[in-house]
Amino acid sequence: MTAVALTLPETADLESAKVLAADLKKAGTSASICVDAGAVATMSTPVALTLVSAVRSREADAPALRIENATPPFLEAFSDLGLFSDLMKMEFPT
Repeated sequence: MTAVALTLPETADLESAKVLAADLKKAGTSASICVDAGAVATMSTPVALTLVSAVRSREADAPALRIENATPPFLEAFSDLGLFSDLMKMEFPT
């Protein structure tokens, strides 16, 4: 199984969402994907929706999307959009 590591920038904006969408598409729906969100200071709706789309399109037996170093702005973006349940479908290391 392929492992893919992605990093979100400090300002996760529309352009970041486009890059993220392309990277996720290239990775496929069954790859092990780890997203480092440690630099995120602001996060746009398109980035949150891109991640939600990736989570919802994962194959049933695929590993959960893994989020490392989630910052408060990263987490708050999902809550602010009413997407907390989708956030909880992601894996967060302890």
